[in-house]
Amino acid sequence: MSTMKRLVVFILSAMPLYADTFTIERNDPRQFRIHRGPDETAATKAMIDELASEVKRVTGVSMEIKGYDTAKSGNIFVATQPWDANGAWTIGVRNGIVGIHGSDVKGTEAALRFFIDKYLKPVPESAGRLEWKDLRVNHGPQWADVREATIAKVREQRRRERALEWQNELVNYVNVEPARAYSFPLASEKDALTPDLPETPYVKSLDGKWKYNWGGSYEQRARNQFYSVGYDDSRWYEIDVPSCVELKGFGVPIYTNIAYPHPRTPPNPGSDYNPVSSYRRTFTVPDGWKGRPVFLRFEGVYSAYYVWVNGMKVGYAEDSCTAHEFNVTKYLKPGENLLAVEVYRWSDGAFLEDQDFFRYSGIYRHVMLFSPPQVEIRDFFWNPTLAADFKSATVDLSVELRDLDDRKATALPSVSATLYDADFKAVATGKAKSATSNSQLSTSTFPLPVSGPPRIHTSTRSS
Repeated sequence: MSTMKRLVVFILSAMPLYADTFTIERNDPRQFRIHRGPDETAATKAMIDELASEVKRVTGVSMEIKGYDTAKSGNIFVATQPWDANGAWTIGVRNGIVGIHGSDVKGTEAALRFFIDKYLKPVPESAGRLEWKDLRVNHGPQWADVREATIAKVREQRRRERALEWQNELVNYVNVEPARAYSFPLASEKDALTPDLPETPYVKSLDGKWKYNWGGSYEQRARNQFYSVGYDDSRWYEIDVPSCVELKGFGVPIYTNIAYPHPRTPPNPGSDYNPVSSYRRTFTVPDGWKGRPVFLRFEGVYSAYYVWVNGMKVGYAEDSCTAHEFNVTKYLKPGENLLAVEVYRWSDGAFLEDQDFFRYSGIYRHVMLFSPPQVEIRDFFWNPTLAADFKSATVDLSVELRDLDDRKATALPSVSATLYDADFKAVATGKAKSATSNSQLSTSTFPLPVSGPPRIHTSTRSS
């Protein structure tokens, strides 16, 4: 079930920020640069100088030649971007940037030679300008063509390196539930009819004081199976969850824009200084959840973490600003249970989380348990279509059911839905008109016609 205060419709223009065009006019006053990759050879250096010379011959503009850096509109970017193909290359224009890339050094040299001979030398000096619009030229197998082979090669390399999950760009999640729309099970439909987040007996917060240990590196992290039930954490600190550990005195807050705060060695962020936070706490499952599935939800952890319940490893996740859910039903026991978490400040994912902001770490958003029914509404998606006069709408609603007991081969129930307006009056009801299913999963789709202003609450149920 879900509630929504109101539906707001935005109409956005699909105009790109920059056109896929690169233009240099005669004596153009703008700044133009050529960025070259770190794997530059004598041949590519000479051709980059030749490229700059040809641009100046036609336009009178001197292009500054710079090292490997962030490319911007008005730049030509030359670099080897390895993929599993011998001598392949690509040339293209996107967002006002010319990209010249090879799968290896041989490919980069060939791409440069082609670009100069095809798009620069034939242009007479009298033209006074250069323009490349929607340029795209490929030679040899491209990344999409060799993707599976390249991934297999990287996977084997990571295996030989014995890379851990937080050092491996091919591992993002282990035993994590698929992403879904934000919702939680409620005790009754009327509980959904509130402008606030509904109260529910099927969610238990795990926020509060947790036992805590901080280590400045992988080697200094908590050892000796700290996640086991019998481990002595009496000398550990206590810390608030949620919180950023650096604001509690553990480690240093770091502010940076485009510079990485860790070694620039993707996918491995290094281990000499990569703080590791270890957490422990106990909990009991509410009596009213007996016989029901139980999930553990982290709403935000920076940047990668492992989870154990009662000494058993549950899974791993990264992606700091995304919630993760684990099905912990089989790890639980009657009475007191132990939850342990190990958080790495930086991971392979940290290379994609390099924005202009303070860098913190830890369990910085809420943690909770929740218990859906055995057959749950796992996900839903609704797509409203407004009439031309904006006075009515049709909502196409898709609802995904899941049977969490794979030992049973029972038929999944049908789905119905009711839409409420802002005053909690029902404005539309409907039942599924079509469904696709297997033994554990079913998706139902049906329209809900709505008259009047589209300010609504939603309630979805299975029966």
